[in-house]
Amino acid sequence: MSHDLSPWRMLAGHPQEESAFRAWAAGLEAQGRTVVPLGFPDVQPRRYAERFGLEAEVLTVDAHVSVDGQEFYVDHTTLRAPGGNNLPAAIRAAHDELNRELAGAALLSPTGGLRVTVTPHTGSKKDRRRYFDRLVAFGHRAAITGRPVYDPDAPDFNPDLPYPVAEPWQPPGPDERVELTIALAPADALRWPVLPTPWGWRHDATHVRGFVGAPIVEKINEAKQNGRPGQLRRARQLGLNTALLIDGRLGWEPPRPVTPGQPPRKPPPPIFDLPAPLVREVLTRLTATHPDALHRAWLLSTDGQVHDVYNEPAPSLPDIPPPCTTALARERELP
Repeated sequence: MSHDLSPWRMLAGHPQEESAFRAWAAGLEAQGRTVVPLGFPDVQPRRYAERFGLEAEVLTVDAHVSVDGQEFYVDHTTLRAPGGNNLPAAIRAAHDELNRELAGAALLSPTGGLRVTVTPHTGSKKDRRRYFDRLVAFGHRAAITGRPVYDPDAPDFNPDLPYPVAEPWQPPGPDERVELTIALAPADALRWPVLPTPWGWRHDATHVRGFVGAPIVEKINEAKQNGRPGQLRRARQLGLNTALLIDGRLGWEPPRPVTPGQPPRKPPPPIFDLPAPLVREVLTRLTATHPDALHRAWLLSTDGQVHDVYNEPAPSLPDIPPPCTTALARERELP
């Protein structure tokens, strides 16, 4: 019988956090980084209270970690979605099947990509397959004609304000030729345009910033609903380097059972695999509104990839006016 001697086992009582930190560390190490867990303030409150001379439950971040020799106090958060526990699996099925089946059509598009709006189906596989076949057909038609395609049979179709179910789309890169816009309810799609800017293609997070950013704001704001500052802001106020691990793994569930004789604790389901540039844009806006709380942030995707999505800019030095040349000349003239 093997025993896990990894320090991450300290998070065993919080299975999603443990799983996320293990995957995050493995992802960074695959990139050539060195990750060393040093402690776990949330499950070792006495140790950290004594270390910093604090009252209990002041420092409650999930992990104290060294990354390439630099220490960070890291808190974990998920990208939560409404709709219950069946929604993540339905979104994952849409991503897996439609991305694969539309890859060839995207190459035929005059823009080199396709955007398709999909409502996740939580019913039978047969009904889902029939619906996916219609979306694939719409995608092929948009690619061949080079024009948006509408679905007049959709329950939310509005002939006065139609929204295309498939359309040619300018992808930001060759690995992102198909973008799925997820409609969580009729006429309620989470849409984020990708716009050209002087700095390249950028995701416009205007319409999703509040929804996606809600769990992040809880960590970095001045005061949560209970009146206390968020976990990362409290850590930052202690002069510590703070970081956020954003868990975007689609439909993750804890192992069964977590504790013999006890039901597994299901975490809030994450949304779906959001593009790293979109999360980066959301963080840029949120940290401008809630400054001085966060140093670093990483996004953990379903495929185990770890993306750097925030690195606090170095403080700019104050401008030093150039010396007055007239005064210098006068000094030289003095005897």
